Amino acid sequence: MAQRSLPSPKFDDPPVVETVMGIHFRPLRAFTIAQRSLFWSQFKANFPNVEEKAPLDEVREEFGAEPKVRPEIRWELSDQPPSPRLWCKSPDGRHTIQIQHNALLVNWERDPERRQPYWGYDQRRADYAEKLNALDQFLHNNAIGHIEPTSCFVTYVNHIEVGALTDFAPQLQRVLTVWRNETGDGWLPSPERAILQFSFVMPDAQGRLHVRALPALRHRDKNFIIRFDLTARGSPREPTIDAALAWLDLGHEWVVRGFVSLTEPDMHAEWGKTQ
Repeated sequence: MAQRSLPSPKFDDPPVVETVMGIHFRPLRAFTIAQRSLFWSQFKANFPNVEEKAPLDEVREEFGAEPKVRPEIRWELSDQPPSPRLWCKSPDGRHTIQIQHNALLVNWERDPERRQPYWGYDQRRADYAEKLNALDQFLHNNAIGHIEPTSCFVTYVNHIEVGALTDFAPQLQRVLTVWRNETGDGWLPSPERAILQFSFVMPDAQGRLHVRALPALRHRDKNFIIRFDLTARGSPREPTIDAALAWLDLGHEWVVRGFVSLTEPDMHAEWGKTQ
């Protein structure tokens, strides 16, 4: 059962390698690529490296008595081509702002050598809130509109050491509480590979926590890892910035508590769990 009364779990050295948080808002046609570039210029000194990428589709959680299954193919009629997303990176590559006509996202990537302290959620949230409010002020000053949030998400990407790929199934058992690596009669050997995927509904249908564990090859050293992703996604109670930021707090809580619930206590000791 999900609880909200205990202090938020904290780790000295968690396996997280990247975090993303973002808010989608009502599309603003007047927030063109030229206007986005003008907004980016406020942060140019800290985010000088810019690329144009395809826009990210908004994904909204749906709830109801009947599950809805929809095809991924979309048909859209428009007199304008898809407007690109600005991908703006800091010189060290650890911080990213993503700006599109209906969203503002920020990424933080951890130094692979861990030479810098872990950048906690409170710091990242304050930094994001500052940029979100700056965007809302920019939209107001340029008569473009204002931010009306429609959905929010928080994602944590974790890399957990495995060793050899043949050890993947036993390592899943060592790491995750939801994997026993057993069969009914013992006839089958351990799986060579496995992908686990879960979703959990938040109270009052405020959103869902999506969890996925799968084998992966880490690019920087070619080591096999368990990639363990947790994404909380949902909609704020009201279409306001304050309500959206409050939802990010809820989403973060579900990510970190979900991480603790789904991982073994022995691993918590390895990662330096302090509370």
